[in-house]
Amino acid sequence: MVALDSSALIAFLAGASGRDTDLVDRLLADHQACLPPEVLTEILRDPKLPKQVAELLRLVGAEATVGSLRLGLA
Repeated sequence: MVALDSSALIAFLAGASGRDTDLVDRLLADHQACLPPEVLTEILRDPKLPKQVAELLRLVGAEATVGSLRLGLA
């Protein structure tokens, strides 16, 4: 499991190409990426964040919280 960095995730979501975005893509495809709460908060605070991306990230954050509760991690 690898914690995603906010700058790499933002670049990935913006459609940029590079080693960092390729790695994010691969980690997501392999279900080996995690999104630390601090990174999620940082990204969601961006006033330029597209509404669809914000909603998707909120859903991902909510699902992660529910999953943690199911596993007894929270």
